[in-house]
Amino acid sequence: MNVGIKSKTLNIAEYLEWKIEHETKCSANHEQSAWKMEVNAIKEIFLRSEELHGVKYSNYIGNGDSKTYTEIINSVSYGNNIY
Repeated sequence: MNVGIKSKTLNIAEYLEWKIEHETKCSANHEQSAWKMEVNAIKEIFLRSEELHGVKYSNYIGNGDSKTYTEIINSVSYGNNIY
């Protein structure tokens, strides 16, 4: 039984009650690793920024994870003119 971090602060009955309530309010929207979740979220933000807000990102400040940066560069393109 994978009960996660929440189970460390609750007894089993409290945890199961929380879990049942939580499952009715929250649905998983990511099935991959935590690293991939970060990458997918950043890419989604960059990709929808122009359409939603008229914004094109020219800089990205991250935690030094070159995989995230590479994924952004490979999937987000505003063309030659970002200004």
